[in-house]
Amino acid sequence: MEAKEVIIYSIKESYKNQVSEIITQLRALVKDLKGLKDIKSYHTCDNPLKLMDHVTWESLEDAKQAMSTVKKHPDYEKINAYFEEVTYFNHFYFLM
Repeated sequence: MEAKEVIIYSIKESYKNQVSEIITQLRALVKDLKGLKDIKSYHTCDNPLKLMDHVTWESLEDAKQAMSTVKKHPDYEKINAYFEEVTYFNHFYFLM
């Protein structure tokens, strides 16, 4: 069953001019992972450093495995250093 993933996070102020590049690096990190179908990134209307990623996976199992794989990637710590905080992370199934 297809699973949706929602991540809400903030980029550190010191990287405010690099947000597009950071998102590109993050996408490069996950683009070939099993089950990834789509990623959409948004920023809040009042703060371009507060972002939300909406990710579609073929299954919840693929989503969980991806997180484990990403954390082991050599570039993970470098990319993670751009983030101020992750305020929300969860998976969803379609309801209606």
